[in-house]
Amino acid sequence: MREARSGKQEARSRKQEARSRKQEAGKKQIVPLTPPSPPRGEGEKSNCRPPKKQSPLPAAGEGRGEGGDYFCRGLFLVSCFLFLASGLSSCARDTYLTASDGVRIAYQYHEIKPERGVVLLLHGLGSDSDEWYTLNKFLNKRRWSSLAIDFRGHGLSTQREKEELDWRRFSPEGRKTMVRDIDAASDFLGPGRNVWLIGSSLGANLALNYAAARPEIRGLVLLSPGLNFGGIETRPAMKRLDARPVLLAASKDEAGAVQVCETLRAIARGPKKNLVYEKAGHGAAMLEAEENLKEEILQWLSQPTA
Repeated sequence: MREARSGKQEARSRKQEARSRKQEAGKKQIVPLTPPSPPRGEGEKSNCRPPKKQSPLPAAGEGRGEGGDYFCRGLFLVSCFLFLASGLSSCARDTYLTASDGVRIAYQYHEIKPERGVVLLLHGLGSDSDEWYTLNKFLNKRRWSSLAIDFRGHGLSTQREKEELDWRRFSPEGRKTMVRDIDAASDFLGPGRNVWLIGSSLGANLALNYAAARPEIRGLVLLSPGLNFGGIETRPAMKRLDARPVLLAASKDEAGAVQVCETLRAIARGPKKNLVYEKAGHGAAMLEAEENLKEEILQWLSQPTA
């Protein structure tokens, strides 16, 4: 009898110990760790940052059995690996330059050191700096720094003090003030750098007019320019450009675009080249439709200039 009673007491003690271990395990908390920032190359500087949304770790006691701590740590390591492998998936545009008339200009900047040069990317009407994502990534990998802006009234560049700006309400004179946005970007880059302008659609017209007045700009890439886009004319600007290199590109599926490029090419006095595609679309959209266009641009940027 005593042995039976003793065996029952030992069994009861083991149950109590097991219950205590479970309670202690339930009290443990896993402190979520913050994934490290994505690595950059030596000497790189960027206002880009990783996405804000991250996959949360399971809360304590959720989906965790024996070995749950190891599962969560493993999940965290896998998440970090996938995050780093994906590269820089988005770029913050909540940093601003200020134009001479007070407009706040959102921008995306990626500086490479040592750099081969820097491209200032100017988007088309109704678009924003995100349209350059593919070209931006391509050129950064090949040691070209880049600065892409949201023109006033576009993207995140919609404020001047308490005034709301919308490109849909711009007059021809209002569109001409967009040159001040390029001025702010150029001032940000500073003097003495190998700066090229790449423009799409209206951005191409603005790029040509800006370069014609600023001899420090080394050369141009113009995607689907117009002769008169919303009051921004290109023929007079091309006559003033002197002998700097100009690469033009257009597609036959856009009425009149090829003819415009031929007209401007005939006026240009320096190194010039006209790329014609069959069905590539308009402006920066050609970069997605024609893979070799990025290579053509890189080759054009690599030529020696005065």
